[in-house]
Amino acid sequence: CKEVCPQQIDVGDLLLQSHRVMRAKGAMPWAFHDFWLRDMAFTNGPDAQLARVPAGYSQSSMMFFPGCQLGASDPRYVTASYRWLLAHKPDTALMLSCCGAPAEWAGDQGLHGQVVAELRDQWVALGRPTAVFACPTCKQMFGKYLPEIEAVFLYDLILRAGVSPRGDVQRETVSVFDPCASRKEPGVQQAVRALTGQAGLVLKPLPLEKNLAACCSWGGQVKTAHPPYARYVAERRVAGSDYPYIAYCANCRDILAAAGKPCYHILDVVFGLSTAERMPPTITKRRENRAQLKRQVLREFWREETEMAQSKIKLRISPELRQKLDGEMILESEIEAVIDYCERSGRKVLDPESGTFGGHLQIGKVTYWAEYLTLDEGFELVNAYSHRMSIEEE
Repeated sequence: CKEVCPQQIDVGDLLLQSHRVMRAKGAMPWAFHDFWLRDMAFTNGPDAQLARVPAGYSQSSMMFFPGCQLGASDPRYVTASYRWLLAHKPDTALMLSCCGAPAEWAGDQGLHGQVVAELRDQWVALGRPTAVFACPTCKQMFGKYLPEIEAVFLYDLILRAGVSPRGDVQRETVSVFDPCASRKEPGVQQAVRALTGQAGLVLKPLPLEKNLAACCSWGGQVKTAHPPYARYVAERRVAGSDYPYIAYCANCRDILAAAGKPCYHILDVVFGLSTAERMPPTITKRRENRAQLKRQVLREFWREETEMAQSKIKLRISPELRQKLDGEMILESEIEAVIDYCERSGRKVLDPESGTFGGHLQIGKVTYWAEYLTLDEGFELVNAYSHRMSIEEE
């Protein structure tokens, strides 16, 4: 906003400060941020977090920090990139973690400070390496709160090595979609365009790009507070060009793809991973992808096998209902937790006409309801929903 404001007012910083003030006064509507703070906790927890130097090294000169959403979108984005980095710099470490943006946007300075401190400690333990970023928001966060860490974009490194044209995309006309966090990063903007050209694609500019790059609707967790506005913003971005897009932010790529825009991630172009038509994963699948990514890198790069956490119950969910849960930002694991609680506690209600059971459970600051059938082996979900509320019970 500051870039186009005639008075140079930084509305983003204004909103951030207001969030911090509301947090300090106890007036922050926490339900709007609850999902993303719990999502950050999962990413920085034992199922998904990792900070390792390669086998045979005690310290590293470089550290790949892909961010939490790149592997959530497609684990291959991370594994292919790390494989490439190791081939060019064998001592490159890998750090799977969240940069702390959800806590920053929620105005929770205490929690954000804890995340930053943990990142700093992990970086020191790895040998104070140069950080290699794939996500502009992550680089922005590190630059603001961890300025002592030298930083470079993955795409700059790949450009220096060069890429070969891909036969399946050569001469296709595309537009590069710059994420809003790249507005002050002209170097990476140019690097992505150069990589696109090296791959044999033809570039057409967007009305809003580079230092005027517009938000895809992800930043600040707008979707949680006002889903219709988030959809409106995404539709506006999609309408910017009739050509497919190339994004270098995983969030942008998936938001645009969900809105119907054919969109590559630049790593699709570089490594030949997916087409522009790949649909983004659900929020449940994004969690699963992060856990899968950790298991995969441990197996491939450190020869360690880890077991996948098993669901407490066997739950059947139709494709239509699965999409409903995703649209309402309800994790399938949360509904499994509701049903498991209802069955163990007996706190459930039987509908004699339909034969379904119903019950609820508060997780974080949100209460979830499930309506389900019991089967010979497990359960079948009939409906589920949530409200930002607490229920006082005896």
